[in-house]
Amino acid sequence: MKLIDKFTVQAPSRADLAGGTLDLWPLYCLVPEAQTINVALDLYASVDFEVYESAQFKLHVSAGEQQFSLDPSWKLGALSTVPAVLQFPVFSTLTFLNLHHKKPALAINISIRSAVPMGSGLGGSSTLLVALGRGLCRITRDFSEQGWQWKFLDWAKDTEAAFLKVPTGTQDYLAAIFGGFQSYRFQPGKISQTPMSARAFQELNERLLIVFSGQRHHSGLSNWEVYKKAIEGDAKVLGGLDELAQVAKKVERGLNQESIDWNQLGKLMEEEWSVRKRTFQVSTPELEQVIDTVRRTGVLGVKVCGAAQGGSLLVLVEPAQKNQIKSRLQQQKLQVLSASTTYRGVSISESNSDMD
Repeated sequence: MKLIDKFTVQAPSRADLAGGTLDLWPLYCLVPEAQTINVALDLYASVDFEVYESAQFKLHVSAGEQQFSLDPSWKLGALSTVPAVLQFPVFSTLTFLNLHHKKPALAINISIRSAVPMGSGLGGSSTLLVALGRGLCRITRDFSEQGWQWKFLDWAKDTEAAFLKVPTGTQDYLAAIFGGFQSYRFQPGKISQTPMSARAFQELNERLLIVFSGQRHHSGLSNWEVYKKAIEGDAKVLGGLDELAQVAKKVERGLNQESIDWNQLGKLMEEEWSVRKRTFQVSTPELEQVIDTVRRTGVLGVKVCGAAQGGSLLVLVEPAQKNQIKSRLQQQKLQVLSASTTYRGVSISESNSDMD
């Protein structure tokens, strides 16, 4: 078979400073001034593509030692025959190609790797989906028009919801698509984005640590519990969502100050986590123990990323103390991820050296 295209797609993960869960449709329709503030991290999901001429459609997907090949007769209903770690990428690939009703006469090899720990609460599966989907866009020439990002966002969130069979948020896809340090406002029929200043981006990077708690979480499950209670009109949950929106508003206001008060922003992060665990019961004794250990190192603030019940912690520290605090956390057997903020959203790099 003749190799006709070879390339790699990378998409960044994210850490949310405030407003997580408010990105979940239709919860933001129930909360005035709903917004989420997050930053892209250089923990990338990477997908390598090789595309060959072929008389019929063929697909081979691999991740580490796990691999799976399917022929044109294979149906999505047979997903249980796919290794567990590959079920989501196989499902997503075929869902994308089914937009054309007829699969292309190509042999596509897809190899997946990720710097995001599984269950880290940093949007790893959504980040992978964005990288995978963007590569398929190149092959099929879909979502190539100006403003493609927003239409692609709809495909991504619907595809993951179909796989998980529960509602999904949007912030993970937004960070993976656009990158950077952004505030996203959610209104009926519209999501608007406001980038934070270059100074805020740099100062956050100087103060940010990402610590994996070691407790894996399932964001779909946590979001679903909140979703059900909100739709049922649970006053406590709706009140908590409104509190989260107010905290996010304060965080954005603080980040837009001429001189950013990072001590105050650390306190707001603590407040956000307090509201979240009080309202949604998303903490665990093990997670609280990890948070207490982090606090004792002298940080400015700490909160859990994503829907919680585990995952990673976003930690703010004084720049001069960053290395010292990192060492203390590692001495406590906590995993400090090698992560920095990044402006880079999903991107494609060429790899044509092996082509004729």
